[in-house]
Amino acid sequence: MFNETSITLLMQIPLAGVVVFVVVVFLKHLEKADNRNQKFICDQQESNNTVLEKLANEIKEVGEKISGLNTAMISHDVKTETLLGMGRVQAKRQKENDATR
Repeated sequence: MFNETSITLLMQIPLAGVVVFVVVVFLKHLEKADNRNQKFICDQQESNNTVLEKLANEIKEVGEKISGLNTAMISHDVKTETLLGMGRVQAKRQKENDATR
């Protein structure tokens, strides 16, 4: 009824079952690890987005401060030039007065 090849094949069925079982367990482990990694990556991405948003706000604030400093420096330069010009005029008048005496 059964020849030697059939018996050998029937003896390998439990071994094949064990291999299938090990593969199923390994695939479940990979699925769990993949879910953990996916959650970690999502958390990292949210964290990075929050940090980048804060950094963008800081850069915007620094830009506004620099703009304010630029305006203040221009105003200062105008006042300085005005005062220096007035000083030059006064010095010139003083020279002229000294020369006429």
